[in-house]
Amino acid sequence: RAKKGMGSPISDWLRGPLLGWAGALLNKNRLERRGVFETQLVLKIWERFIGGDRKLHTHIWPILMFLAWDEEWNGDRVRSN
Repeated sequence: RAKKGMGSPISDWLRGPLLGWAGALLNKNRLERRGVFETQLVLKIWERFIGGDRKLHTHIWPILMFLAWDEEWNGDRVRSN
């Protein structure tokens, strides 16, 4: 039988151990300060995801990865504590 891929449980991670980290990165002021994304749209998607729309992690994850990269290389790092 052919191999099948296995997806990462990103949705579960974002609702569990990464919730604080993701919420800090998706802070309205941070998003507006970076000026890269439409803040209201990103926040709406995040609220829908937190509200139970599990499939939206595919939209949230790339945004988080960009913001984490940006924070790492351009300062103003987010701590999840």
